[in-house]
Amino acid sequence: MRVSIFLLTLLLCSTSYSCDSITAAGSDQWIPFAYAEPDSNTPTGIAYDVVRLIGRELNIPVNFHTGLPWKRIELGLETGSIDLLAGNYWNAERANSWIITDAFANDEVRIFVRSDHAFPFESLKDLEGRSGVMPRGISLGQTFDQYKSRLDIHEVQQHTQMFAMLNLDRIDYMVLPYLNGRIKTKYLGFQGRVQPVTATLYS
Repeated sequence: MRVSIFLLTLLLCSTSYSCDSITAAGSDQWIPFAYAEPDSNTPTGIAYDVVRLIGRELNIPVNFHTGLPWKRIELGLETGSIDLLAGNYWNAERANSWIITDAFANDEVRIFVRSDHAFPFESLKDLEGRSGVMPRGISLGQTFDQYKSRLDIHEVQQHTQMFAMLNLDRIDYMVLPYLNGRIKTKYLGFQGRVQPVTATLYS
C-alpha cells in the first residue's frame, strides 16, 4: 500500500504567538526521509529538509533532536517540549490530536522476508500464525494499526535488530517502509538473502 508522509506539529508561530526557535524531532534511521548521518549525526533526508525550509521561510532557527524513541517524541509533542515531528504516517488518533500538514511525500509499507523462506502473501491475513517484527512505537498507517492486534509481532528499537532477527530465523518477516528496507538490505549486506514480497501490504 502506498501511504503519505506528513509533518505532525503543534507549532504556534503566528501573529498571535512569539516563537524564538522551532524544536523538531524525528527518526534517525528512516532512509531517505529522516535519518542521521553515521559520522556526524547530522539530521538528513527529505523530512528534515522540509523542516529547514519552514524555518527559513519563518526566519526562525530550528533545533533538531534525532534518535529519540517514538513514544518520547509523542510525549514531547503533548507537553510542548517538541514543536514538530519531521515525518510520520497518518492515522485517525493522530489526526484527532495534532495539527497535520499536507503530505510532502509517499512511500509503500511492505513486508520483507528471507529469500530462502518466502511464503505466499496476498493480504494481512496471510501473516496470521507467523512471527514478525516492526519498529517500536511507530504507526505504519491506519489499516495496519487496526489489524496489528491479530498478529504475533514484536517491536524493537533498531532496524539492524530486525535484520538480525530475520537472518537468525527468529521471525518470519519484517514490516518496514519499502525504500528504507531496500536501502538497508543493501547497506547491511543482505542482498540476495532478504527481499520484499511483491504484493502490497494491504489488499
